[in-house]
Amino acid sequence: NAIRHGIPVAIVGAPNVGKSTLLNALLGEQRAIVSDIQGTTRDTIEDTLILDGILFRLIDTAGIRETDDTIENMGIERSRKAIERAQIVVHVKEPNPDPSLRGRELIEIKETVIEVVNKCDLIKGVSPQGETNGSRPLLISAKINDIEPLKQELVRIAKASMSTSAVMLSNARHYEAVVRAHSAIERVQEGLVAGLSGELLSLDLHDCLNALGEVTGQITNQEVLSNIFSKFC
Repeated sequence: NAIRHGIPVAIVGAPNVGKSTLLNALLGEQRAIVSDIQGTTRDTIEDTLILDGILFRLIDTAGIRETDDTIENMGIERSRKAIERAQIVVHVKEPNPDPSLRGRELIEIKETVIEVVNKCDLIKGVSPQGETNGSRPLLISAKINDIEPLKQELVRIAKASMSTSAVMLSNARHYEAVVRAHSAIERVQEGLVAGLSGELLSLDLHDCLNALGEVTGQITNQEVLSNIFSKFC
């Protein structure tokens, strides 16, 4: 899913911290409306970006805050759902964030959060407040397109999550076959511990080989062929 649609990256934070400006800076175009009025972004905005050959799906979200506006609350709820489905969360803050703002509990559920302090062009020489996982937040300014540290961090995290030695299955039929093979091998291991005879173990080994054969193409039974050709009709 990540290869086809991009690694989902949710840009979240309080209103007016520069989330939409950051999205536009990353994309290099005015994709989202930018305004000083709080609550301008009422819905999530998605677009894709390629960095170092890796496809990212950026999701700009509504600012998370307490409000009585029904429509804005709907947008905030969509922000919550975007955080849940994101693989990476970019938490955008101002240099001196308001500690009373809500939303931190939503972000803390994610393992991969990039803390970003935006608008640093306005306060030269001021260090960011707080730390994340023992490291200081990234200093950027989306307004003047000084966002290279964030781009580098996105690429670093994406590459760290990809193992060159791993086998990736992008076909549902292959995945099901490997699951069956794994189950068969587990039965063989249990049989060895239980001291079953070779004849009984060979049945599970045969099931495992058949399942793997469906992936390698060595086994092409009628059911598999019917499944394959049904996708062309």
